Amino acid sequence: MELRKFLQILVLSVALTPAMPSPAAEVPSADREVVAQLKQAGSDLTEPHVIDYYLYFPSKSAATEAAERVKKLGLAIKRLDKAAVGTDGLVLASNRMVPSLQAIATIGSELEAIAKAGKGEYDGWQAVVTR
Repeated sequence: MELRKFLQILVLSVALTPAMPSPAAEVPSADREVVAQLKQAGSDLTEPHVIDYYLYFPSKSAATEAAERVKKLGLAIKRLDKAAVGTDGLVLASNRMVPSLQAIATIGSELEAIAKAGKGEYDGWQAVVTR
């Protein structure tokens, strides 16, 4: 009898538990578009790709500070310089990984936070087609 009561409570609690948001719903549409473009271009999305991430800051000194935080995420700094246009500082970071939507979104979220803390902007990512 106790087991039956326990199972009834368990079924009820599962039925009343709110659904967790889908991880796919948290992936920015821009990330989805880049992955779709890679796939359309014939890239093998099961293979590691070199992925570049772009961050801009109001000055080179702000970019330098941010680059230290970016390194702590395990990303390499390919370029730390003045942006091609204007006076902004550029951090061009890179890593090699399979471009899964969830992994890209997680890194993007971290880079957004770093950019915001430095009064900068995370401008997204790109990858070369890998076959």
